[in-house]
Parts: sequence; structure tokens; C-alpha cells
Amino acid sequence: IMGKVLNAKGEAMTGAAIFIKGTATGTIADMEGNYRIAAKPGDVLTFHFKRFKTQEITVGLSSTINVTLSK
Repeated sequence: IMGKVLNAKGEAMTGAAIFIKGTATGTIADMEGNYRIAAKPGDVLTFHFKRFKTQEITVGLSSTINVTLSK
């Protein structure tokens, strides 16, 4: 799975943490907010960034998941 993590202004969330819920498997968004993680359909991805609401998304058939985090 790959995608981009942005804020409500469309700015990259550099350093956002992305984990597969219930595991230690995770990654960090790069300078452009891009991430890549080995997840399969049915896995739940959690997106964290300090002072922003954590968001959870269940992986489906798409290989791209873009996320906008809000405060």
C-alpha cells in the first residue's frame, strides 16, 4: 500500500506515523508526505501525527490510500 498524508490545507504531513493496527509494522511519511507499507486487504491502517486526530482506514482492493488528517 502506498499513499500520501496531508493536512486540511493540502500540506504534506512529514513524519506522520502509519501502522498496521495490532502489530508493530509501521512506517513514517517522507518529506512530501508519501508512505509505503506492506499491508493486505482487511488490515486496518492507523495514521498518527501529534495534535491531529488519529485516523483508521481498512485496506481494501486499492493499492493507494491517501489520507487528510484534521485537528
